[in-house]
Amino acid sequence: MPVKPPPLLLGLALALWGACAGVLALGIVLGIAIEVLRAANLRRAFDTADFNRACDLAAMLSLGAIAYFVATRGVAQGLLRAVEWLPVTVLPALLAQLVSAAGRLRMRNLFYSLRRSALPEADRPVDLAFPFFALALLSASIATSAHIELLPAGAALLVYALYAARPRARPLWAWATLAGVAVALGIGLSFGLVRLQLALEDLAVEWFFAPEPDVFRAATRIGDVGRIKLSDAIVWRVAGERPAARPLLLFEAAYSIFDGATWRARSEGFRALAAPVDGQTWRLGDPPACSRGCGSAATPTPAGRFSRCRRASTRSPTSRPPRSR
Repeated sequence: MPVKPPPLLLGLALALWGACAGVLALGIVLGIAIEVLRAANLRRAFDTADFNRACDLAAMLSLGAIAYFVATRGVAQGLLRAVEWLPVTVLPALLAQLVSAAGRLRMRNLFYSLRRSALPEADRPVDLAFPFFALALLSASIATSAHIELLPAGAALLVYALYAARPRARPLWAWATLAGVAVALGIGLSFGLVRLQLALEDLAVEWFFAPEPDVFRAATRIGDVGRIKLSDAIVWRVAGERPAARPLLLFEAAYSIFDGATWRARSEGFRALAAPVDGQTWRLGDPPACSRGCGSAATPTPAGRFSRCRRASTRSPTSRPPRSR
């Protein structure tokens, strides 16, 4: 005997979807409408053409949502947004089932390729109630990252649905134990998958989109920290003429123009520094000629410092002339 969804399951699923998608009022209204239709037990004689029209309407609404969101948000975000709104776009097919005397659709109603088919599978009955419930949870899960506190509510609804379909011949405590283990594993895996996705995104950005430092241009990536240091080895020692009154911050370049997404520096020539007299110290500027906080270089240099030492080096560094900031 086919298992019917327990009372309030579809309505609560739509309310959860609305809370996750940011349209709680719409989710509550749709959920109440679904539960009222189920409780009223309305039965209307629908023929095959009526079911076909309801399914075609759901398909057109879904395709329209995909086209709209892809056009306005891009392919990746547009597809996710369209899936998030599937509970609304496929609702006409479920409503046709709820108010029909048959109480079910057939495979030929859902697939256009089976509309004129003579195969026995084309007339196989299909109950959309549980698939719609699963679709509502799937759509809600897309927006759950912004409402992580609603994840236990989704797990509770899933357990409620499984409770209605549990085998009556088995002890209730055994079913409850297995359901608890499944929920714990599911929630743990969901948090783990989120962390794994974030880690993979960081690695992808670092591998494919992290260019070498450019002293003339730098694209902004808000929120991307990157690797601060790859090694603990001391390569440079910075010498100051006076004690530092604040922490020294190293920078690779100084930029003066921002065009909305990229920082740029005015094109300035580079000049080679003469070899140091003592073999260890290069003079990057004249301290009296610069005020505190000035100076820029192609190599990381703290502002206000005008010499750089390296214990073992025979190469002369390249520097860009200091300028006021």
